[in-house]
Amino acid sequence: KLIGKFMIYYNEGHVFTDSEIQFTRTVANTISFSIERKRSNEALQASENRYHSLVEQAADAIVLFDNKGNILEVNNSALYLLGYTYEELIQMSLSEILTSEEISTNPVQYDLLEKGISTLKKRSMKRKDGTIVLTEVNSKILHDGRFLSMIRDLTDRIEAQKQIEREKELSDNIIDSLPGVFYFSDENGKFIRWNKQLEIVTGYSSKEISKMNLLQFFGGDDIKYIEERINRVFSEGVCDAEADFISKDGNKSPYYFKAILVDFGGKACMLGTGIDISVSKNAEKELNESYRSIR
Repeated sequence: KLIGKFMIYYNEGHVFTDSEIQFTRTVANTISFSIERKRSNEALQASENRYHSLVEQAADAIVLFDNKGNILEVNNSALYLLGYTYEELIQMSLSEILTSEEISTNPVQYDLLEKGISTLKKRSMKRKDGTIVLTEVNSKILHDGRFLSMIRDLTDRIEAQKQIEREKELSDNIIDSLPGVFYFSDENGKFIRWNKQLEIVTGYSSKEISKMNLLQFFGGDDIKYIEERINRVFSEGVCDAEADFISKDGNKSPYYFKAILVDFGGKACMLGTGIDISVSKNAEKELNESYRSIR
């Protein structure tokens, strides 16, 4: 590999001796080695600078440690996560930032790490102020024998999950408080969600309803009629219907249904409610019979 030229000039004609040629080659090789070493050092320094820059800018906490658990290096995110100064952390060991339960029941698996197997674990860590933070720790061994852990704070994720669960619980309570039945199904009539009232009215269990089709709650001519009304929901966006709702024991109750078209994860679905109109139907029947008796 040519990296430059080394030249010697004489003021007059000269034939180089073997010793002069050998000396020149030695000098040239020494200069070449020095240049290559300088370039290598510069490249290494540039690589280390890029590495440290990436480490310091990482949102996750990063900790380097040895096979005895001694902390060797940390980034700024680790300082922020645990509340220690840099000088404090590099004088500590993993046993001082992990909870006692973690140490006894979920120790660092050096045997796996030394085989080149990465580990991913949820760990409880102690902050300087004594509070506990739940984290996700991804650990591996480096080429120089040190170990690296990338630590992600799960606080926001856990809180987001709790918020989702709270919202779902509220949604379930609202749906279950409805006086009539509530149903949410796909275009094929397969139930996605329903309220407790649907189970009470029909007599079917939650497990049974999850395997049923909406049309299975109707009989006779009502099946074709309800199927047509469902098709109108998906073609026009909204539709209603009156039909006898059949329970598991075969009892029929007149119901008024209304459903609308909704987009659920990019998929067309139907959301609807139904109310028992037995009272109004009986009242209407009695009224008609009164009119006939008067006539």
